[in-house]
Amino acid sequence: MAGAPTPLVVRRSVSRRALLRTTAAVSGVVATSPVLGQAAFAAAAESTDGFLPAWARQYAPGVSGPFDPTTGMFNWRTSGAGENVARTRSSLTGAFSSDQHHLFVGDSVTAGWNSLSLTFSGTIDRDKSWPYYYRRALTTRLGLPEGGTGMVRTFELNGMTTPYVDGRWSPAPNGIGVQAKGHFVQVSNATLTFNSAAAKFTPVSGDTVAVMYIDAGNFAVSIDGKAFVTVPGGKTGVVKRYAVAGLANTPHKVAIRTGLGVSAKIVGAEVYQQRGISAHNVAQGGSGVTGNTQKDWSYSADGTAAGSMSRCFSNCSGYCKPPSTVFVCLGGNDLNSNKTNLGAIRDGILETANYYRANSDIVIIAEAHGSQTFSKVDIKPLLGMLYQLCYDNNWPLWDLEHFTGGFEAMKAAGLTGDAYGHLTPAGYALMGQTMAGIVAGSLT
Repeated sequence: MAGAPTPLVVRRSVSRRALLRTTAAVSGVVATSPVLGQAAFAAAAESTDGFLPAWARQYAPGVSGPFDPTTGMFNWRTSGAGENVARTRSSLTGAFSSDQHHLFVGDSVTAGWNSLSLTFSGTIDRDKSWPYYYRRALTTRLGLPEGGTGMVRTFELNGMTTPYVDGRWSPAPNGIGVQAKGHFVQVSNATLTFNSAAAKFTPVSGDTVAVMYIDAGNFAVSIDGKAFVTVPGGKTGVVKRYAVAGLANTPHKVAIRTGLGVSAKIVGAEVYQQRGISAHNVAQGGSGVTGNTQKDWSYSADGTAAGSMSRCFSNCSGYCKPPSTVFVCLGGNDLNSNKTNLGAIRDGILETANYYRANSDIVIIAEAHGSQTFSKVDIKPLLGMLYQLCYDNNWPLWDLEHFTGGFEAMKAAGLTGDAYGHLTPAGYALMGQTMAGIVAGSLT
């Protein structure tokens, strides 16, 4: 985005001075953790010399620019990247008077798989994923209104084999009236419900309800037990959104019903306010940017939303407005199969980011490596490629390998849930709260 960053304008009851005082404290959130931070970096024998880590300069020798060793954040404040974060800055201040949206595209680390997920099957509370820790940290520490659930997906697969069902949706896909379709469900002669205050989930209130769907047949929607309203289907196969505003600012229950011989394709739903920030976590376990073992983010398929996750979730018609910021956390699952062709991973990430960059800021997340039993491939060439990619496109990069000190440091701290590099809820909390601090720091 060209031009100077949007000036800071804070509305409502929060003064500019108070907000900046708060964000200054938040931006140092990593220092509050006795587990990670400078001690972990020193133990890993990393050296930044005020710029990039030494190994990063080895794999990306032409890259320069600021690097924050306390957070592992690269390129956040350069002139080019500073323009990139202008919409992020504007969305934080705009959240006092309007609804703002941040989108998270990634794999199982972003989806929030953790040690509590057992076999990675069944119902898991995505509020334990780092994007929702991030949203809550921004909301609480900046004094923002409660944003909402974000889009809660009806269904996903982990690596094409293991289903994940969000317990706020009922019934779970059963192959009859509600049938799983990879990244959405098909409802036929049945009723599907979404409850933003379901048991064992963090209850969320809002004055607006929305349903995201792939246009197929007619379906009817009822909110909080009121009369069903028909949403006409055009069988176009494009992503659409049905929203109802002006509701009481409470939790809501949504029922979606179809008749005999008619099918609807439901992607997700959300409950949110007309103010605040929503975090749309559309990450998928096992996802990558190369191959087609499942419909990965850069997989073009037949160009339809039903055939490709990228065609479904990158379509801004599914959201209230284009997200101000898109966090892309991909590449970890591609490393083993593409260790001699990092260009394929680069191109997939670039294609994924290109879906959004016209309307949204891009932030790239470089995942920390899993254990040696998971992969013996050196992650540093991949990370060097990501530094180069972000340098070339003026995108900020958050280097989690550097920030965490690596898998062994996370394991010793009790923050790693398994050999694959998934974190415990405490690990995701640290990750989300730290990113909230970095983003909040863009206000200063």
